[in-house]
Amino acid sequence: LYLPVTNSTWFKWGSIVAVGLALWAYTGPARQVPGLYNSPDEATNAVYAQQFAEHSDLALPHPVDAGSENEFLHPRSSFADFGAYSLPVGFWGLPVFYGSLTNSFGQWALPYLTPLLAIIAVLASVRLWQVIFPGVSRAGLLVVALSLPSIWYYAARPLLPNLPFTALVLIGAVWL
Repeated sequence: LYLPVTNSTWFKWGSIVAVGLALWAYTGPARQVPGLYNSPDEATNAVYAQQFAEHSDLALPHPVDAGSENEFLHPRSSFADFGAYSLPVGFWGLPVFYGSLTNSFGQWALPYLTPLLAIIAVLASVRLWQVIFPGVSRAGLLVVALSLPSIWYYAARPLLPNLPFTALVLIGAVWL
């Protein structure tokens, strides 16, 4: 049995392997200690995404017994509304978007959404570069894009809004 192997076949299998390895590497911190986030902003976004997934509302009620301290004790990326509710201050789209996806797929998917968006954004950027510069190797672009330190860093920080915003812009640019 002879199976002809073309450059296109090598690229497809190589891309699958590269994307799989990148997804494994990008999700390393989430697999090590699930539910642990490195910054207060990430933890706050996780809480609001879970709140939106469960109640379809971003307003997080405070415990009644905390008294007037609720006005002063809250994460820096949230706003305490006169002690009754806490609201996110930053990019509201991230908890809403991730809360909706978490509602569909389950809580286990929350730390894996940003690495998955990073992979899709890399594939979109390879497509954009190939449209702009037709003679450039797709395999070289894929390897370079997957190994960029900024993508590794932000993919490992699953609930910061920088990478999801950029990824959605790149994915939208491919559709134009």
